[in-house]
Amino acid sequence: MSKRLIRLLAVMLGFALVVSACGSDSDDAAPAATTAAPAAAEDQATTTAAPEPPAEPVTVGLVFDIGGRGDQSFNDAAYAGLERAANELGAIISDASPNADGSNRAELLRLSADVNDLVIGVGFLFDAAMAEVAAEYPDTHFAIVDGFVDAPNVASLLFAEHEGSFLVGAAAGLKTAANKIGFIGGVNFPLINKFEAGFVAGVEQTNPDAAVMVEYVTEPPDFDGFNAPDRGREIALSMYEKGADIIYHAAGGTGAGLFEAAKSFSEESGSKVWAIGVDSDQYLTSDESVRDYILSSMLKRVDVAVYNTIRAEGEGSFQAGGQTFDLSVDGVGYSKTGGFVDDIAGELDALKARVVNKAITVPDVPGERAVVMPDLGGRVITIAVDNAYLPFAYIPADTGVAEGWDYDAMDEVCARLNCVPSFQEFAWDGTIIATGEGQFDMAGGGITITEERDKVVDFSISFISTDQKILVPKASDEVGSRADLEASDCNVGSMTGTTNYDLSAEIVGEDRIVAFESFAFAVQAMISGDVCAVIMDDVAGQGYQGENADQVDLLPESLQSDPLGWAFTEGSDLVAPFNIAIQAMKDDGSLAALNAKYFGTAFTITYDDIGDGAYAEEESAASMPGEGVDLTMCRANWASGYIQAEIVRQILMKAGYTVSDPSQIELGPSNAYTAMAEGTCDLWANSWYPGHFSWFENELSDGSLVGDHVEAVPGLFQDSGVQGFLVTKSWAEANNISTIDQINRDESLWSQLDSDGNGKGEILGCPESWTCDDIIENQIAFGNGTEPWGNLEETKADYDAMFAEMVNRVNNGDPGILYTWSPASYLTVLVPGDNVLWLSVEAVLDDSNPLGKEGGENHQQEEGFTAFGADMCTQPCQLGWSAADIQVSANTSVLDANPFMRRLLPLVKPSILDISFLQVEQTDGDGSEAHVVKLATGWMADNADHVDAWIAEAGG
Repeated sequence: MSKRLIRLLAVMLGFALVVSACGSDSDDAAPAATTAAPAAAEDQATTTAAPEPPAEPVTVGLVFDIGGRGDQSFNDAAYAGLERAANELGAIISDASPNADGSNRAELLRLSADVNDLVIGVGFLFDAAMAEVAAEYPDTHFAIVDGFVDAPNVASLLFAEHEGSFLVGAAAGLKTAANKIGFIGGVNFPLINKFEAGFVAGVEQTNPDAAVMVEYVTEPPDFDGFNAPDRGREIALSMYEKGADIIYHAAGGTGAGLFEAAKSFSEESGSKVWAIGVDSDQYLTSDESVRDYILSSMLKRVDVAVYNTIRAEGEGSFQAGGQTFDLSVDGVGYSKTGGFVDDIAGELDALKARVVNKAITVPDVPGERAVVMPDLGGRVITIAVDNAYLPFAYIPADTGVAEGWDYDAMDEVCARLNCVPSFQEFAWDGTIIATGEGQFDMAGGGITITEERDKVVDFSISFISTDQKILVPKASDEVGSRADLEASDCNVGSMTGTTNYDLSAEIVGEDRIVAFESFAFAVQAMISGDVCAVIMDDVAGQGYQGENADQVDLLPESLQSDPLGWAFTEGSDLVAPFNIAIQAMKDDGSLAALNAKYFGTAFTITYDDIGDGAYAEEESAASMPGEGVDLTMCRANWASGYIQAEIVRQILMKAGYTVSDPSQIELGPSNAYTAMAEGTCDLWANSWYPGHFSWFENELSDGSLVGDHVEAVPGLFQDSGVQGFLVTKSWAEANNISTIDQINRDESLWSQLDSDGNGKGEILGCPESWTCDDIIENQIAFGNGTEPWGNLEETKADYDAMFAEMVNRVNNGDPGILYTWSPASYLTVLVPGDNVLWLSVEAVLDDSNPLGKEGGENHQQEEGFTAFGADMCTQPCQLGWSAADIQVSANTSVLDANPFMRRLLPLVKPSILDISFLQVEQTDGDGSEAHVVKLATGWMADNADHVDAWIAEAGG
């Protein structure tokens, strides 16, 4: 019989008796809370599906903290995780509570260790006892919640309580009407001080005018403050009487007194006050009579920590040591049960994201303030890199996707500062000058900070220092040190424009230097015998030694140590925020971790593994056709247009143009064409023709027309824009609907679309003044060519809102008609043939312009797409919208001044399928501009050959 089965029998037959003999009071305790925490938190902190139970169930004994099971807080949260493990993993579980004074903790741990695979102690007060018992049972695994025991068989489950408390503090700051708030701590010692520090910082973050009263129930060594509800009620009433209208407790069972105080004070005073719970969702675990006074709870996911530890034990992946459950893994958080914070949930979730991204560092010591990073507002930062220098920026040959220290570091910095990194490949020799002149916001690539360069650019603080060393041929008998190199008469290879070149000149004189445009060429020359040494940074030297181990040696002598930093355009406003972020990364250890990844022995990529980056081209970006030309780009104010605009921008930048961030100027069609005509925007990549030709007839203030200054540029997606009306599939099939005209003629149908009772059915259309808005109005007036759709009208609003309304109707099986288009990610939710159908029309709008709209004759439509399968469209399948050309439009004067751009843009023809897939990824992403840029950058890497061919053809 296996040891585990022996333990199972022991647990089932004897452990309950042993525990009761040790003074457990669990029989008299209130039932444990089993209500699950919010699903979103659990999904991120654990797997979404329960794993298969092990062949032999794991046995687990859990020993509660003082107060035992039924405290409606800390202990109950631990039991919820234990019970979940029993239900989902098949774990055999048992539990016990210590004496009121905790004097038998060690005895309970021993008894549990005798018969269990895993023993869990709930609370920091188990520190000493667990250290003692774990040493006695080296083959048994232990876990301690909220404590730390340094032992090879103990997992210490810790929490970022200050981060969760920060969020409920922010909620209190937003919700208080009195600007007086309270905090009740169970015992005044460091663990509970973390709750206070985070809570006060959260209040200060959202309401600096609010004052926070702080009181602790007891002082160490008296820990009864965690189980003193009468004292909690007394303190809370005192605070409420002093004007507080919200009180947060971190006091275990004492919190029950706070809830009673909130209820009684509210009822007696006639002025409602609030309480905030802790550890578990106390709205669910408290008595129903007090729930309406619990604003929220700080969720400390002890249940998740306990469950994950049991799961790891069963899977054989138990890990000893400290494990911190913070906001990034939803180890802490806040509850929304009761709906009392629904109106501020968006603000709280935004603060959570900033904490997770380290844009806000929450203090864990009272009296300290939160450190808040500068907010760059989603600004796109262009960074010049040559993508050929290990380990800073390089392109692995097997993936073709650029990566390296600069890429990871910029992701980390921009997560903190709310910016979007946009890397631009550029040859090293022109980088400093180009950055200084403003062609890029900044430059990476391990740039040594020197006085000479500092005259051209501004530098960040140093993020690492690197030694300069000498690379020589294998077993060289000519150069073994700096002194040997100085005394020799051989030539030294170096890369122009580097500090390595300057040091080489200092050692041997410039007349003995053979200059190369990259270190790769210099090293190859040394291997070929043309030079006797190459001076380079230690990290680069290790890379070349790694790929040529049988041909070169990197001498250990350090010639000098150089600080490295990022270079910025002189006078840049980015230097200060970047320095703050870099310093924060130094302080929290993330910079050390990043440097260890790329500058340690674990980094094994060599120059044989990467491409040539900027040096793969015959010409650098400095000699590209767009050099020196600044373009202002705007984009559509609908999300499905973002990807194509960013791709066009990146193609133009690869051709050498400096192009503004299009996300800074988002416009609808009318304003976009006017902006291009007036010169405030040079180009727009979101035109839909023929519909948009109507905007060419808009008159400007000087009497000229938009069409006098703007032109449509061929290219992008020809005949690819599908437009039409979608109808709820279940409704259409149930009523045998074939055309929109049929709905208009049948009151029993159109009346079902009349949600506001004004006697007309609704078509969910377009925002006011969009081209599609004008066309839909003309379509309604045109109707079937004989009579209008008089019983229908267009609803005009933000398109995303109307899309959401249609999704809601479709999901509920309710009737609805929505105008939409493709390519667009909308059609991944409303799927023709699945839950909606394209709705046919009986007649196609001609050029009669029934409403007499300016440019209305351009609204004439053609048959549109009629080749859809019968399962995607009502029959006969006639959408009544022309297949649109999705193109770039640009200011004519700008095109005349840039003939290369006039030739290039018609050649740019991405795959419409690529754009559609990218739009789906965009929708599934986090909604940030950084994600859009990242998707476009990935497309550029995947389609580099096409882009290069377009640029080459335009230049020819």
